Amino acid sequence: TAVTGGVTMEVTVAQWWASLGETIVTMRIEFYGLEPSARQLTLDGRTLFGELQIHAPFRRIPAEPAGELKQLVRGVRPHAAKLLPPIAPVCGAPGLGDHWPENRVLYDYILAYKFSLKEHLEVSVRFPSLNCHFYESPFEAQLWAIFDANRRLVTYGDYYPSAQKLPAGDYEVRLQVRHDLVELLQKLRHMPMVLHISLASSLALGFHWSRSDALGVPPPNKPAARRILQANERLALYVTVPTLPELAQPGDIITGSFNVAKLAPEALGATKRPSGFGATLIVPPAEIKDEKVADDKDDTSNDPASAKALDEAVRALKITQLATLADSIKKLTAKQKEDKEKKVESTEKKVEEAKVLAASVEEVRERYDAMLASLRAECVVAVASEQTITLMCSHLANMDTICSRSNIGELMALVALSDDILGLFDRDALAATLGVNHDKDDKAQSKQRKKDEAKKKSLVAVLHTKAMALADLHMCDAATHPLTALDEAVGMLHQWAAATEHIKLTVRWHKLHGRCATAMTALNESVSKEKAPISKENLELKAELLTALGWEHWVSCVRASILVRFPAALPPVFSRMY
Repeated sequence: TAVTGGVTMEVTVAQWWASLGETIVTMRIEFYGLEPSARQLTLDGRTLFGELQIHAPFRRIPAEPAGELKQLVRGVRPHAAKLLPPIAPVCGAPGLGDHWPENRVLYDYILAYKFSLKEHLEVSVRFPSLNCHFYESPFEAQLWAIFDANRRLVTYGDYYPSAQKLPAGDYEVRLQVRHDLVELLQKLRHMPMVLHISLASSLALGFHWSRSDALGVPPPNKPAARRILQANERLALYVTVPTLPELAQPGDIITGSFNVAKLAPEALGATKRPSGFGATLIVPPAEIKDEKVADDKDDTSNDPASAKALDEAVRALKITQLATLADSIKKLTAKQKEDKEKKVESTEKKVEEAKVLAASVEEVRERYDAMLASLRAECVVAVASEQTITLMCSHLANMDTICSRSNIGELMALVALSDDILGLFDRDALAATLGVNHDKDDKAQSKQRKKDEAKKKSLVAVLHTKAMALADLHMCDAATHPLTALDEAVGMLHQWAAATEHIKLTVRWHKLHGRCATAMTALNESVSKEKAPISKENLELKAELLTALGWEHWVSCVRASILVRFPAALPPVFSRMY
């Protein structure tokens, strides 16, 4: 049992229930153990080690220090706050909620906090200034809730903190506090929230008997981890800072415990202090990575100030502007379609507006075509084959966003454009290069491998765009556009990328062939590999496949799951914020 010195300890002896009559008891109390100079060890991450002393106050005893850090503590400031008047008790009813004595009006104050997780961890949300104050709390109420990126309620709490396991993703915590004094509520505007995050694996502390050992200097004879201390002997102990987890950020603290004495298993009582002594590590500033020094300083072809590099940079900027023009075309075309679908009488004003809109679409298209032609000519003159591929792949992506999925002419143009771009790739040479392991220490080979990986990514994007366009063509006119062309395109795509990397196309391809069960298997396999929760798009895709299979009961379950996982709004208290 762990005891605290300097205070009175009461020992109570009770008779065992099965013992009858009087019992003679002989009792002897012995104290043993080691005392550290600090019951709370604080390690500063800016130093290589911490120091403390251990003392054997009673008797000869072995010292075998050990400890670990298990929990990360992080403070988060609110990113938004809003003061809200009370709502009416019934929708549409007059007044401001319940009437309180002395005409008191209770206001709601909502604070919003954001945090992210990169892996599945156990998290506890705490507000130290408010927690564990129930009846004696100066505030009328306090309630907090965690919502995921889809506004789904994950968990909630009030006065007492509780831990909850959360998958990787982005989260928002909203805290509601109530009081009739606005000034008191507004003092909480910048109140931090404290997250207690359990680490996936604990961090072991390193204990050493000398500074040299703590610094890593190899001594002639490495001291043993176990030391024997005589009565009233003191010994210095040095604790090294462990390697920090990727989750840790500057300003965080990592907490845990440590012990200094460990008795033999056959000893009476606990072999070590049951709860240990507290240990805290302050996370230091992040490490600054060494800057990479280029070995090709004398290579004028890589000079960023050369005329060639400047021309390439200008062309790259113009390529990004093509996407801006394409976005404008998409918005104007959507407005045209929206105006046509509206059943409004054609007036002279409406006709004039339609003409102006059509002229705007035509003008933007002409600018887009002129810039594209100019960029292609510049790439040909500069013999920039790689930038030509970048330009045409960007053009294909722009046309894919503009293309109407029900217009056969536009879809056929998209397929033709994809075939033209595929002719720019030397697929045999690319496959041969990627099929051989490169020397990672050779910077030239590593640089070329990055270029080849980027080229492969562009090739996969082109093949995917072509296959999706062929699938849409088959949906529009199955007789003229059979599935053979789609099968060939999907087969080519599968040579460069796994089916799970483009699951929407894979599911659609199987579905067009009537293989809905196979499509469902592929979808489930893709979802199981994702760390994040299933997306709304995949759930809707799953519902479509279940409908095609005729499993209406499962369809209703998936539809209900979509409503729960992706609610239209937050719960009433927290939805009033914005």
